[in-house]
Amino acid sequence: MPDIAIHPKLSVTLCGFIIDLHLACVTLKNYSQQGAFTVSYETIRNGCQKFGQRYCKLLRKNRGRLGETWYSNEVFININGVLHYLWRAVGEDGDEIDILVQKRKEKKAARRFFRKLLKDQQASPIKIVTDKLRSYSAAKKELIPDVEHSTQ
Repeated sequence: MPDIAIHPKLSVTLCGFIIDLHLACVTLKNYSQQGAFTVSYETIRNGCQKFGQRYCKLLRKNRGRLGETWYSNEVFININGVLHYLWRAVGEDGDEIDILVQKRKEKKAARRFFRKLLKDQQASPIKIVTDKLRSYSAAKKELIPDVEHSTQ
């Protein structure tokens, strides 16, 4: 299939449409059965792969300014039977700022998460609220010592 040049605004609209279609697959099946159009899971997956990253970047760019307080925690998840840690940061408004999946949860892992978080946001908060994991404190002291840290 040849590549087609698509205007950036149209590609964002199409990607949003593709993601909405992906979430409403049952409706698509109904339309497909009526003969309105034919869409396969593979078409939706390819569209998300092609336009998804650009769509996410645009959403983050247009998200607006983050709040002054960030909340961070880690969650245990199982991937193919192996224990991993999902590190995540959430803004004071409840918006997810960033996530990172790692196999460890020591100081080095926390430092990697904070580095990624700060690099992507290009700003630092006034206060970070975390759980009582000691690796957060150690990494915060090293990377952002002027930010207030609270454990609630």
